[in-house]
Amino acid sequence: KNTMTRMTPAQRHREKILAQQSEKKNASGNPEKGSAYEMMLVKLHADKRRLKDIQSIQTKATVKAEILPDYQPWVDGVLEGGQGAQDEVLMNVLVWQIDVGNYAEALRIAEYALEHDLVMPDQYTRTLATLLLDEITAVLLKEKYETAESIEYALTTLQKTEEITASRDAPDQARAKLYRAYGNVLLAKIGDQPLTPETVELAKKAEEYLEKALNLDERSGVKSTLNSLKKRLELQS
Repeated sequence: KNTMTRMTPAQRHREKILAQQSEKKNASGNPEKGSAYEMMLVKLHADKRRLKDIQSIQTKATVKAEILPDYQPWVDGVLEGGQGAQDEVLMNVLVWQIDVGNYAEALRIAEYALEHDLVMPDQYTRTLATLLLDEITAVLLKEKYETAESIEYALTTLQKTEEITASRDAPDQARAKLYRAYGNVLLAKIGDQPLTPETVELAKKAEEYLEKALNLDERSGVKSTLNSLKKRLELQS
Protein backbone atom coordinates (compact mmCIF):
# COMPACT_ATOMS: atom_id res chain seq x y z
CA LYS A 1 0.00 0.00 0.00
CA ASN A 2 1.24 3.50 -0.75
CA THR A 3 1.86 5.64 2.32
CA MET A 4 1.40 8.94 0.44
CA THR A 5 -2.36 8.78 0.94
CA ARG A 6 -1.82 9.25 4.68
CA MET A 7 0.36 12.35 4.37
CA THR A 8 0.28 14.93 7.12
CA PRO A 9 -0.61 18.54 6.16
CA ALA A 10 3.09 19.44 6.52
CA GLN A 11 4.15 16.63 4.16
CA ARG A 12 1.46 17.60 1.68
CA HIS A 13 2.69 21.20 1.77
CA ARG A 14 6.30 20.06 1.21
CA GLU A 15 5.21 17.89 -1.75
CA LYS A 16 3.35 20.86 -3.21
CA ILE A 17 6.41 23.13 -2.95
CA LEU A 18 8.60 20.43 -4.54
CA ALA A 19 6.08 20.16 -7.38
CA GLN A 20 6.25 23.92 -7.97
CA GLN A 21 10.07 23.98 -7.98
CA SER A 22 10.32 20.97 -10.26
CA GLU A 23 7.68 22.30 -12.67
CA LYS A 24 9.48 25.68 -12.94
CA LYS A 25 12.69 23.89 -14.00
CA ASN A 26 10.74 21.82 -16.57
CA ALA A 27 9.12 24.97 -17.95
CA SER A 28 12.50 26.65 -18.36
CA GLY A 29 13.65 23.65 -20.41
CA ASN A 30 16.04 22.34 -17.74
CA PRO A 31 14.36 19.24 -16.31
CA GLU A 32 16.36 17.88 -13.40
CA LYS A 33 17.47 14.31 -12.99
CA GLY A 34 15.84 12.82 -9.89
CA SER A 35 13.47 15.76 -9.64
CA ALA A 36 10.03 15.59 -8.04
CA TYR A 37 8.58 15.35 -11.57
CA GLU A 38 10.75 12.34 -12.40
CA MET A 39 9.65 10.66 -9.16
CA MET A 40 6.02 11.30 -10.05
CA LEU A 41 6.58 9.85 -13.54
CA VAL A 42 8.03 6.67 -12.02
CA LYS A 43 4.95 6.37 -9.82
CA LEU A 44 2.64 7.15 -12.73
CA HIS A 45 4.16 4.44 -14.92
CA ALA A 46 3.93 1.89 -12.09
CA ASP A 47 0.26 2.79 -11.51
CA LYS A 48 -0.47 2.58 -15.24
CA ARG A 49 1.08 -0.89 -15.37
CA ARG A 50 -1.10 -1.93 -12.44
CA LEU A 51 -4.22 -0.56 -14.17
CA LYS A 52 -3.31 -2.24 -17.45
CA ASP A 53 -3.50 -5.64 -15.78
CA ILE A 54 -7.10 -5.02 -14.66
CA GLN A 55 -9.79 -5.93 -17.16
CA SER A 56 -12.88 -4.68 -15.33
CA ILE A 57 -13.65 -1.00 -16.00
CA GLN A 58 -15.36 -0.75 -12.60
CA THR A 59 -12.38 -2.20 -10.75
CA LYS A 60 -10.09 0.16 -12.69
CA ALA A 61 -12.21 3.11 -11.53
CA THR A 62 -12.04 1.91 -7.91
CA VAL A 63 -8.25 1.63 -8.09
CA LYS A 64 -7.99 5.07 -9.73
CA ALA A 65 -10.06 6.56 -6.91
CA GLU A 66 -7.65 4.94 -4.42
CA ILE A 67 -4.47 6.25 -6.04
CA LEU A 68 -5.62 9.73 -7.05
CA PRO A 69 -5.05 11.31 -3.58
CA ASP A 70 -1.34 10.42 -3.98
CA TYR A 71 -1.17 12.86 -6.90
CA GLN A 72 -3.10 15.71 -5.28
CA PRO A 73 -0.11 17.64 -3.81
CA TRP A 74 1.59 17.52 -7.22
CA VAL A 75 -1.54 18.77 -8.98
CA ASP A 76 -2.16 21.53 -6.42
CA GLY A 77 1.47 22.66 -6.62
CA VAL A 78 1.41 22.89 -10.40
CA LEU A 79 -1.97 24.61 -10.59
CA GLU A 80 -1.00 27.20 -7.99
CA GLY A 81 2.43 28.11 -9.26
CA GLY A 82 2.81 26.41 -12.60
CA GLN A 83 4.59 27.96 -15.57
CA GLY A 84 2.84 25.82 -18.16
CA ALA A 85 5.42 23.05 -18.68
CA GLN A 86 4.12 20.02 -20.57
CA ASP A 87 3.18 17.56 -17.81
CA GLU A 88 2.37 13.91 -18.39
CA VAL A 89 1.44 13.37 -14.75
CA LEU A 90 -1.07 16.21 -14.72
CA MET A 91 -2.72 15.12 -17.98
CA ASN A 92 -3.11 11.51 -16.87
CA VAL A 93 -4.59 12.60 -13.54
CA LEU A 94 -7.05 14.80 -15.44
CA VAL A 95 -8.32 11.81 -17.43
CA TRP A 96 -8.52 9.62 -14.33
CA GLN A 97 -10.57 12.29 -12.54
CA ILE A 98 -13.06 12.13 -15.43
CA ASP A 99 -13.04 8.32 -15.22
CA VAL A 100 -13.98 8.38 -11.52
CA GLY A 101 -16.66 11.04 -12.11
CA ASN A 102 -14.88 13.87 -10.31
CA TYR A 103 -15.68 16.51 -12.92
CA ALA A 104 -15.07 19.59 -10.79
CA GLU A 105 -11.44 18.56 -10.24
CA ALA A 106 -11.00 17.41 -13.84
CA LEU A 107 -12.20 20.79 -15.12
CA ARG A 108 -10.01 22.67 -12.64
CA ILE A 109 -6.98 20.88 -14.12
CA ALA A 110 -8.32 21.22 -17.68
CA GLU A 111 -8.66 24.98 -17.37
CA TYR A 112 -4.95 25.25 -16.51
CA ALA A 113 -4.00 22.76 -19.25
CA LEU A 114 -5.97 24.63 -21.92
CA GLU A 115 -4.62 27.99 -20.80
CA HIS A 116 -1.06 26.70 -21.26
CA ASP A 117 -1.80 24.61 -24.37
CA LEU A 118 -0.69 21.36 -22.76
CA VAL A 119 -1.15 18.38 -25.05
CA MET A 120 -2.62 14.98 -24.26
CA PRO A 121 -0.12 12.13 -23.67
CA ASP A 122 0.70 10.01 -26.72
CA GLN A 123 -1.83 7.25 -26.08
CA TYR A 124 -4.73 9.68 -26.53
CA THR A 125 -5.83 10.45 -30.06
CA ARG A 126 -8.25 13.28 -29.21
CA THR A 127 -7.40 16.81 -28.14
CA LEU A 128 -8.19 17.82 -24.59
CA ALA A 129 -11.20 19.96 -25.62
CA THR A 130 -12.69 17.06 -27.60
CA LEU A 131 -12.04 14.62 -24.77
CA LEU A 132 -13.87 16.88 -22.29
CA LEU A 133 -16.82 17.39 -24.63
CA ASP A 134 -17.06 13.67 -25.39
CA GLU A 135 -16.40 12.02 -22.07
CA ILE A 136 -18.10 14.31 -19.56
CA THR A 137 -21.19 14.75 -21.71
CA ALA A 138 -21.56 11.05 -22.45
CA VAL A 139 -22.00 10.35 -18.73
CA LEU A 140 -24.29 13.33 -18.12
CA LEU A 141 -26.53 12.21 -20.99
CA LYS A 142 -27.10 8.86 -19.25
CA GLU A 143 -27.98 10.31 -15.82
CA LYS A 144 -31.54 10.04 -14.48
CA TYR A 145 -31.57 13.36 -12.53
CA GLU A 146 -33.80 12.45 -9.62
CA THR A 147 -32.48 15.09 -7.21
CA ALA A 148 -32.10 18.86 -7.35
CA GLU A 149 -28.41 18.40 -6.37
CA SER A 150 -27.66 16.14 -9.33
CA ILE A 151 -29.32 18.65 -11.68
CA GLU A 152 -27.35 21.60 -10.29
CA TYR A 153 -24.07 19.64 -10.36
CA ALA A 154 -24.68 18.70 -13.99
CA LEU A 155 -25.52 22.29 -14.96
CA THR A 156 -22.40 23.64 -13.24
CA THR A 157 -20.28 20.97 -14.93
CA LEU A 158 -21.74 21.65 -18.39
CA GLN A 159 -21.42 25.41 -17.96
CA LYS A 160 -17.74 25.10 -17.02
CA THR A 161 -17.08 22.63 -19.85
CA GLU A 162 -18.73 24.95 -22.35
CA GLU A 163 -16.84 27.97 -21.03
CA ILE A 164 -13.34 26.47 -21.19
CA THR A 165 -13.81 24.72 -24.56
CA ALA A 166 -15.71 27.55 -26.31
CA SER A 167 -12.71 28.96 -28.19
CA ARG A 168 -11.19 25.53 -28.96
CA ASP A 169 -11.52 23.53 -32.13
CA ALA A 170 -13.52 20.31 -31.69
CA PRO A 171 -15.74 18.12 -33.91
CA ASP A 172 -19.28 19.48 -34.29
CA GLN A 173 -20.69 16.16 -33.03
CA ALA A 174 -18.80 16.50 -29.75
CA ARG A 175 -20.04 20.05 -29.17
CA ALA A 176 -23.57 19.06 -30.20
CA LYS A 177 -23.47 16.42 -27.46
CA LEU A 178 -22.71 19.13 -24.90
CA TYR A 179 -25.65 21.26 -26.12
CA ARG A 180 -27.96 18.26 -26.09
CA ALA A 181 -26.94 17.39 -22.52
CA TYR A 182 -27.47 21.01 -21.47
CA GLY A 183 -30.96 21.03 -22.98
CA ASN A 184 -31.83 17.70 -21.34
CA VAL A 185 -30.68 18.78 -17.89
CA LEU A 186 -32.68 22.01 -18.14
CA LEU A 187 -35.73 19.92 -19.07
CA ALA A 188 -35.09 17.69 -16.06
CA LYS A 189 -35.06 20.83 -13.93
CA ILE A 190 -38.44 21.89 -15.36
CA GLY A 191 -39.99 18.45 -14.86
CA ASP A 192 -43.28 17.26 -16.41
CA GLN A 193 -45.51 19.92 -14.85
CA PRO A 194 -47.28 22.47 -17.08
CA LEU A 195 -44.97 25.42 -17.67
CA THR A 196 -45.19 28.44 -15.37
CA PRO A 197 -43.84 31.95 -16.05
CA GLU A 198 -40.68 30.93 -14.16
CA THR A 199 -40.11 27.67 -16.01
CA VAL A 200 -40.89 29.17 -19.44
CA GLU A 201 -37.52 30.96 -19.27
CA LEU A 202 -35.74 27.66 -18.59
CA ALA A 203 -37.74 25.99 -21.37
CA LYS A 204 -36.67 28.67 -23.85
CA LYS A 205 -33.05 28.23 -22.80
CA ALA A 206 -33.40 24.45 -23.26
CA GLU A 207 -34.93 25.03 -26.70
CA GLU A 208 -32.00 27.27 -27.64
CA TYR A 209 -29.46 24.58 -26.63
CA LEU A 210 -31.31 21.78 -28.43
CA GLU A 211 -31.52 23.97 -31.56
CA LYS A 212 -27.76 24.55 -31.35
CA ALA A 213 -27.23 20.80 -31.09
CA LEU A 214 -29.40 20.16 -34.15
CA ASN A 215 -27.67 22.89 -36.17
CA LEU A 216 -24.27 21.38 -35.45
CA ASP A 217 -25.30 17.77 -35.96
CA GLU A 218 -28.44 16.62 -37.78
CA ARG A 219 -28.09 13.25 -36.06
CA SER A 220 -27.60 14.55 -32.52
CA GLY A 221 -30.81 12.82 -31.42
CA VAL A 222 -32.65 15.93 -30.24
CA LYS A 223 -35.45 16.21 -32.82
CA SER A 224 -38.29 14.54 -30.92
CA THR A 225 -37.34 16.25 -27.63
CA LEU A 226 -37.21 19.58 -29.43
CA ASN A 227 -40.59 19.06 -31.12
CA SER A 228 -42.39 18.19 -27.90
CA LEU A 229 -40.72 21.14 -26.16
CA LYS A 230 -41.91 23.47 -28.92
CA LYS A 231 -45.47 22.17 -28.42
CA ARG A 232 -45.26 22.84 -24.67
CA LEU A 233 -44.06 26.36 -25.35
CA GLU A 234 -46.84 26.98 -27.90
CA LEU A 235 -49.44 26.08 -25.28
CA GLN A 236 -48.01 28.87 -23.13
CA SER A 237 -48.08 31.66 -25.67
